[in-house]
Amino acid sequence: MLKALATGLILVSLLGSPAAAQSLERGLDAYERGDYKTAFTELLPLARRGNPTAQSAVGVIYHHGLGVEADLAKAIDWYGKAAGGGDPLAQRMLGDFHAGGVAGAPDYAAAAQWYEAAANGGDDEARRKLGVLYLEGRGVPHDPQKAARLLDRAGKRDEAAPQSEPQVAGLATRSAKPGARKGPRGRSSRRPASCMSGMADAPFNVEVKVEFPEVKLDHTRSIAELGKISGAGHRQRILGLMKPDFRLRSLPRSEGMTSGGQFCFWISGFEVVLRYSQIDVYVAREYAAGSCPYDAILEHEMEHVAVARRNVEVFGPRIREALKAGSVPTAQTPIIVASAADAARDVQEITRENLEPVYRSMLLAQRAAQAVVDSPPSRARVFAKCSDW
Repeated sequence: MLKALATGLILVSLLGSPAAAQSLERGLDAYERGDYKTAFTELLPLARRGNPTAQSAVGVIYHHGLGVEADLAKAIDWYGKAAGGGDPLAQRMLGDFHAGGVAGAPDYAAAAQWYEAAANGGDDEARRKLGVLYLEGRGVPHDPQKAARLLDRAGKRDEAAPQSEPQVAGLATRSAKPGARKGPRGRSSRRPASCMSGMADAPFNVEVKVEFPEVKLDHTRSIAELGKISGAGHRQRILGLMKPDFRLRSLPRSEGMTSGGQFCFWISGFEVVLRYSQIDVYVAREYAAGSCPYDAILEHEMEHVAVARRNVEVFGPRIREALKAGSVPTAQTPIIVASAADAARDVQEITRENLEPVYRSMLLAQRAAQAVVDSPPSRARVFAKCSDW
């Protein structure tokens, strides 16, 4: 996702009077409508009186020249005041400036401090950027575990658990016998079984399919509309966006038979589909097709598409290996439980036990790689390609 360096404004009520609060709301509403002159007129007096949200907004306006002449020095000054007042957006912006070397050489240690402050204020974008610094060991110690925790927390709302659809082939479900033992989380106790004969050569297959569609390009949405589509907030200036629709579907194939009043089962294979049902790439309509900014934005978003493709190609074989792990009961190593119903539950549980760790690693790797594409230096290179932003 390519966005202008400044992003959303958060409405907070830190003013001393209802009139001041109303002025703040009018200013932010004007900003949202694109009436930047009115926004500036409403917000500047509040910023001068020390309101962090207004200060952050004025920083955005000066930063991008929205209704006023762009002035980076004034923007940094207002961001600094807002950051000192605890505004997470301004704190993240200072982190971006340090990481991007806006005032000289990049200072990743200072960037990490500002990102941490913003993250403590609830800014998920800052939390993600701090996670990338820990992942790469820039300005902070190299700490993949801490990076994973930060990235996981930043994106947890977007995660979806893999979908599993277990099938016990051709077997009627029987209720468990009274007194049947249960294992952790209510799962039936699993014991090695010797209920099979002549199955030493029975096949066990794991098939992993990757479905990656053609990219659909959309040049009909405005910057404001892309802010809403991205889910990052309608006050963010999103210039381009790659929006994927990803699903992981797993279908275990299992079989079994009754054995001495209990149930013997095994898994004969898995079919896993890593599927992007749709990939939409947006370029803000404010930039004409064929213009330098349009081409730069599109190239940037296609980098995101390439990352998504590489991720599924890399993790497809890892998922296959995980599902071939020794903990999966095959016809050569069947398991006996109390009933067919317990077997159905255990097939689902076994699938999750083997699939979820690599699936989570896949999500974290994807998030980290996309964060590199959206890092401040990367975005700075995009904006440096054109002079007519």
